[in-house]
Amino acid sequence: MCLMMIVLAACATEGNKTVDREKIKQEMKDRQIKRVSEPELMAAAFQTGSALVNTAEHIVIKKLDDYHDTIPTDNRNSSKWIINPPLSQVVIPVLDSLSRRSGHFLSLFSTGSEGLKADTLDIEKQLLEAYQYNMENNLPSEDNVQRSGTDYLLFTRPITSKNRICLLARPEKKTGILPDSLQGQPDYFCGMWSIRLSKKEIIKSL
Repeated sequence: MCLMMIVLAACATEGNKTVDREKIKQEMKDRQIKRVSEPELMAAAFQTGSALVNTAEHIVIKKLDDYHDTIPTDNRNSSKWIINPPLSQVVIPVLDSLSRRSGHFLSLFSTGSEGLKADTLDIEKQLLEAYQYNMENNLPSEDNVQRSGTDYLLFTRPITSKNRICLLARPEKKTGILPDSLQGQPDYFCGMWSIRLSKKEIIKSL
């Protein structure tokens, strides 16, 4: 009996060593320095940022639809009916959830009073102004990715009134959430998506 207990204990110890070796091997793999070229890094960052914004917009628009379904039909097209929910109810929970899951930091900036936060980067302010200038002067504005310090890359996407996210970025604009109400209306700049992408996470994904 004693001999059997000793053998079992030895097997358990050996099993733990196997698990530990696998764990150490994985940690070493995670810490390996990958040689990634600048074009590869920027392309991966652009792809990741674009995918995250697409996901965020899809989820937020779905929440807008759910919110809109709670509005009485007779009041949906009334300019007196505030049909956009507060940012804290729709956007912020989505951004927080995606940030935790992805390891990147998502933000939505606007040209309204809720636009800039205390931790807004200078480059984010400059890009917001640049997008707005381009819009006002009929210049093209596109998705953009660039370095932000040594540990991050910054992906941004402009938001205009053609995007239903616009009403959340511009809370003072109460009407226009329905696609039909956007037809024939002049396009205007609302804000931008901004994602601070972790360089470490981008390289790990390659």
